[in-house]
Amino acid sequence: MAVYTVHAPDESQLQTTGDLGTYTERFVFIPERFSLLATLFALPWLLVHRLWLASLGFVALVVALNLIGAALGLNQQTLGFFSLALSVIVGFEAHNLRRLSLERSGYRLAGVVSASSRQEAERKFFSEWLRERGQALEARIQQQTGNGEAAATA
Repeated sequence: MAVYTVHAPDESQLQTTGDLGTYTERFVFIPERFSLLATLFALPWLLVHRLWLASLGFVALVVALNLIGAALGLNQQTLGFFSLALSVIVGFEAHNLRRLSLERSGYRLAGVVSASSRQEAERKFFSEWLRERGQALEARIQQQTGNGEAAATA
């Protein structure tokens, strides 16, 4: 079983468009695990996920690592080891970098789901989320009709 964090866009978008389907399509499910692809292809992975600052930081670290290695006279094997270590760090932190980027973009943490696949995580999350939204809507309607009835009888 994997754990997924669910990130939702700002709810003001739902209020302006009123389209629940379009709003829910923008939800992002991020697994809580090591990313092998981010380790093997660190810079392309960062760029594909539009992590511009992290990409810039990665390039700066690689350049700095090579410059410092050359200044210290380190051999290519040692530099390769440090580059590999940097890529492994990216693999461990890749999904956290995505979470931070989403947070800066106005997304909020909507929930955490444990599931065996992303599809199952989506199914579990949205069934609970829609149930909660339905109950909140029902309570709001009852409150409005209750207030309307009280005003009519007075």
